[in-house]
Amino acid sequence: IPGTTSAGILAPGYVDDLQPWIDAVVAIVNPCMGGTGFSAKNLVALDHGIPLITTTRGAKGLHLPSTGANPVLIADDMDTFADAIVELHRNQDRWQEASDTMTEHARRQFTRREIRGDLAE
Repeated sequence: IPGTTSAGILAPGYVDDLQPWIDAVVAIVNPCMGGTGFSAKNLVALDHGIPLITTTRGAKGLHLPSTGANPVLIADDMDTFADAIVELHRNQDRWQEASDTMTEHARRQFTRREIRGDLAE
């Protein structure tokens, strides 16, 4: 609900300038449970190297690796979401690792060449 605050979480609704909000966030949280396509929230995280916490469904289209470090924290239930948010908020090293991994993943997977290949399929 736009304009509400609860437990330190602010839901401002529409804002004219997104940059101050991006500079202040710990993570992008995308609790996607349905729908199709690629979420704009995911694009913001990819573009700015912000750690992303989403569901398995919300990670659709991110081309996540099957092995190695996952650039996205997957949370398919409320407790896992809460744990991931708290972990990133309290642990600067974990936040930096998640940010670096997200940035590297975006650089590798979302080049013009990769996107052209996806569109061709």
